[in-house]
Amino acid sequence: GPQGQHLVTEYRSLGAPFHFEVHSDRVALWVVGHGIDGTRIQREFRREELHTAFQQHVNDWSPESVLRAKNIAFPRRNPQFDFYDFGLIPALEDQIERKLDPILKSALAAAQDTYRSTTTSRLDQRNLFRLAFRLLAGKVLHDRGVGKFPNLTKEAGPDIVLQRVAEHYGEAFSRILNLPARQAAFDELWSRLDFRNLSIDVLTFIWSTTLVTKEIRDSLGIHTTPRPVAKYIVDRLPQESFVDLKEKGGLVVEPCCGSAVFLVEAMQRIRDQLPNSLSPRQRHDHFRRALVGFEQETFGIEIARLCLTLADFPERNRWQLHEENVFTSTTLPTSLRNARVVLCNPPFQDFATNDPLRAHVRSPHKPAEILRRIMLDLHPQGVFGLVLPRKFLDSVWYRDARRALVARFDSLEIVSLPDVVFRQSESEHETALLIASQPRTGKNTSNVRHVRVSKADWLHFAHFHKPTSDDSHFTTQDEATNALSVPQLNELWLYLAETQTLGDVATASRGIEWNVPLIDEDRKETGNRQRLVLDEPIPGETREGVPPGAKISLFQKPDTKHLVMRPEDQRGKAYELPWDLPKVILNKARRSRGPWRISAFADFDRLTCYQTFIAVWPHDPAMTTALAATLNGPIANAFFFTKKEGFDVTIAIIKELPVPLLSEWQ
Repeated sequence: GPQGQHLVTEYRSLGAPFHFEVHSDRVALWVVGHGIDGTRIQREFRREELHTAFQQHVNDWSPESVLRAKNIAFPRRNPQFDFYDFGLIPALEDQIERKLDPILKSALAAAQDTYRSTTTSRLDQRNLFRLAFRLLAGKVLHDRGVGKFPNLTKEAGPDIVLQRVAEHYGEAFSRILNLPARQAAFDELWSRLDFRNLSIDVLTFIWSTTLVTKEIRDSLGIHTTPRPVAKYIVDRLPQESFVDLKEKGGLVVEPCCGSAVFLVEAMQRIRDQLPNSLSPRQRHDHFRRALVGFEQETFGIEIARLCLTLADFPERNRWQLHEENVFTSTTLPTSLRNARVVLCNPPFQDFATNDPLRAHVRSPHKPAEILRRIMLDLHPQGVFGLVLPRKFLDSVWYRDARRALVARFDSLEIVSLPDVVFRQSESEHETALLIASQPRTGKNTSNVRHVRVSKADWLHFAHFHKPTSDDSHFTTQDEATNALSVPQLNELWLYLAETQTLGDVATASRGIEWNVPLIDEDRKETGNRQRLVLDEPIPGETREGVPPGAKISLFQKPDTKHLVMRPEDQRGKAYELPWDLPKVILNKARRSRGPWRISAFADFDRLTCYQTFIAVWPHDPAMTTALAATLNGPIANAFFFTKKEGFDVTIAIIKELPVPLLSEWQ
């Protein structure tokens, strides 16, 4: 039959990093690469060489090593990288998702169209998803030859499949939607998919990205946790937190569990600690007792149940998954009090002003409220890892939480991620990971490690946990109350700590602001710009200035307009500032997400500027050009980037900027 590269390529979807092809006189070791071209013979062994070869590679070829390679696990030792192509699973996920996505969407569309054409009842989207998951589970169990499923044929029809899925999972059988809709989805899924040689590791992580639509994601604030993020957090938590959970009565709890990505990773971590003598059923019972998830959406529970079941395939589920709102759940506080590990990627939305829950929370910001509740109820020896908006590092919403973290933990880790990580959610939020891994032992400070990952380095970090930068600092509770980030180049800022600052030599202020908006909530023009930003001056009413939307280049005066300065049009008193004096004007909004944030120019033309720019008046006008040079320079840009990472420039941070002490000659 098939042999060589053709045979090996046929089984790439298993996700194994290498294959053995057994011939009558030799065994060929194939390395499975990121692409078909990278799939090649690494070495061939004669019959008499096999025993020695397996002795020499006992660690590299063990089941544990293969499993870790398939799961893209962090290499806890130095592997032989010839055997481990860490891009294989991501490549497979992309390929399979591209193939599965149209099939699954076609099945959903067929069921939806058929239902609407055969009944006047309103379609419940949750039932549509539930039908898809049940039929998919049946197809997987059929293709994998589990239980009573292998003898099913397409002629059995959807109801027999759904009934057997319910029996397998110990659930009540229910006829979802109507028979024509069930048949339409069944015909699509059972005729076009084959899961015999599809890696369960891959399958586990594609449901949520394929079936959760953008509309559902936006309405619920869902931002699916990428697998490398979940794996990094779980791997960074101490091993002892996952050991003997049964004996300690401890739990791994995931509030807002969604597709249970964290619980699946925790399962893999726990599996590493369990003795080999346990049977699959005993392992499953241990996982079922140890793993607890909370999710308010019915289809979220469906995703979580299927993912956990696939990760522990083919054991039946009965997982501890609670369909409850974490903000009203009476079960969650009890679970947290028993929890040794809490893992969470909360919704990033705020409570709506008309949300009844808003009256019962401390913070209107959902991540801040969830963090507060975890800290309030967590077991004294508990540790946790959270995905949070990056403003957690210094926002006033998190002041109390930052102080409490330093009071409770000796060791904290922060990971600032690039915005490409959560591409599925199309989220505008910049994200940071918070890992609290060492409960307090008596010190008054916490060792805060701050890891940063650039967009260019994301894939390397995802595969090997290698960051772009890695800084640490012992932080007090008072310092954490203001901010928890550890500046990059910290040794430089310590060296410059005693020098004068811009606040010592100059005064800074934002430009003018009008009392009517230029654009509305939908980002559309209001018409006010035409009467407030003019091409021609009006004597006594306007002043030449830098208008909204202008782009400043280094040292270059931008195109100007005439800005209305009438007191009755102003919000605030910026129009009264000494605009006639020499000054430096710079952008308030960062130029880029990279380290070069500032463009400034020296102004001797009595300009004003709009409030999206900042004006700096030196106490000594002779310093104006030198101050522009300082603000355009590497020290200033490094300072703004490291002190206010991910954010715009503020007046407060400008005042702290170290500036050189120049002689009169200089």
